[in-house]
This record gives sequence, structure tokens and C-alpha cells, in this order.
Amino acid sequence: MFLIFFTAVLAKEFFELTNDTTYTVKSGDTLSGIAAKYGTTVAAICSLNGIANANLIYVGQVLKIPGGGGSSCTNYYVTTSVLNIRNGPGTGYAVAGTYSLGATVCVVSISNGWAKLSTGKYVSSDYISKSSPAPAPTPSGGSITMTQMNNMGWRPTQAQLNDLNTCCNKFGITTSARRRHFISQCSHESACGVYTKELASGQAYEGRKDLGNTQPGDGPRFKGAGYIQLTGRYNYQAFANYIGDQSVMTGVDYVASKYPWQSAGFWWYKNSMNSLCDSGASVETVTRRVNGGTNGLASRQTYYNRACGIF
Repeated sequence: MFLIFFTAVLAKEFFELTNDTTYTVKSGDTLSGIAAKYGTTVAAICSLNGIANANLIYVGQVLKIPGGGGSSCTNYYVTTSVLNIRNGPGTGYAVAGTYSLGATVCVVSISNGWAKLSTGKYVSSDYISKSSPAPAPTPSGGSITMTQMNNMGWRPTQAQLNDLNTCCNKFGITTSARRRHFISQCSHESACGVYTKELASGQAYEGRKDLGNTQPGDGPRFKGAGYIQLTGRYNYQAFANYIGDQSVMTGVDYVASKYPWQSAGFWWYKNSMNSLCDSGASVETVTRRVNGGTNGLASRQTYYNRACGIF
């Protein structure tokens, strides 16, 4: 009888080990590299393994890889940038964790407004969606032209103009009010497109854990990029996950050259700037949200007044 029981335990353990796909972290590994190897995402691996900081993995750590067996789950998109601690089903609280906008979470089941993640934690189903969290469609204002941007004081390349129109369509910046505020703020921040990245070295951001800068060289590598300067490893990773391009993580030069507008639009969307514009906000109100104060307010107002005659 003991032999039968022992054999059954061995069989169960063998089944569990072979039914799951796992990966043991080696020196030099990154989650983005592991995700690419297995055809999954950094966010999905973090969700399945309960990893709060995608930059903190260690040699010898055994990771479960999504899609490798065990409980089936469905990927949902995070539609709110932070999933806070909420009242959970049953007793006590369900600690959802923190995820970036557009990240994916692996959902095992949904019941009574609560989604059970593959990590065993719960989140309110209000925070997630099966559909990619693109902004709600709004009436299109048509493509922005080279002449319009020239009249604003810009001299964009065709690639930059294309990025602007992609940005406006993707992030719902399609009404006159939204475009006037968005383009005027970007005009001030970048001197009408002269600067696609921060002039400072970025060394001041080195070791800034609040920005996710936990690895040597992260400060300069992830300094401000784009026309509303995207800054820090955490924000770069959120942007990379959202647009599905992990090459963003190569750093500032890549974002500055390929996504100067879309990186700005991502910030605009994450911070609900369209809604603010729709409410009839003044230039000062929008500036306080973008700048954290009123630095350059007169310049921003001048650009806005110019935009009102163009858009």
C-alpha cells in the first residue's frame, strides 16, 4: 500500500512538473528577453509569478511561463494604470498589485465583478478589458498637414508628421480643443520639434527607484525622450508594452527618433488629458497638469493662441 501511495505521489509530482513550463534565470537574463524567447509578454510573466518590479529578477529564480500548462487563463488588458488594494470577495482585502496601463494580466475566472488572476489574487473586473485599451473613437478632425505644422512654427520631416497623425488617431486627439492644447504644449516643450530628447545627460535620474531606474546606466539611458519627455525605465516599459515594441527599451535615442509624438500621446492618454480639454480647461490648467506648475506659461499661451487660428 505504501508503494502504491508513493508511486501515486511521484506520478502527481512528475505530472505537475512536466505540465508547467518553467525557466531558471541565468546571468545576463532580462524579462524582456525571456518573454521574447517564449513568445509572451513581460507583463504576463510578472502577473503569473507575482513580480511587482519587472527589473528585479535574480540568477537561479524559477519562473513560470504563461501558456505552459496548469490552470487555463485569458489575457485581459489593464485599463486603469494602478490597481489598488480593494475589497475582495469573501473576507478581508484582495491585493491586486500595480500594473501599467495596457499591460496584460492572466485571468482564470470572473465572478460577481471580481477577476481571479493566475497569481491567485483578485482585481475588480472594472479595471480590465479583453479589448486593447485604446481611447474611445471620436469624430476625426482629419489628418494634420505639413502646412498646418509649418504655420505653427514646426519644420517636421514626413516621418515625424506621420508619427503625429498616428499619435492623434491612436490616442483620440481628434477634436479642435484637444489638438490645440496638445500641439501647443508640445511646441513649448520641444521648441517646435527642435528637441526630441532631454538636453541634460540624465545622470540626475540615476538610481531613481521611483522611476524604475534600478540598473547602472538607467538614468542616461531612460532620460526624457519625445515631445513631452518620457522619463525612467518604468515609463519606457509601460510605453513599450502598450505599443508592442520592446525595442523602446534600448533607450532614449530610439524613442526620440521613432516615437517623438506617440510617446507624448501615450503620456497624454495615461493622464486623461483629452477629458480635461473637453471640459473647457484653460491653458494654465493644462499647463499645471503637464508641467506641475506654470513654467513657460506665457509661451504656452502664445502657441495656443496660434493653434486656435490653425486647428
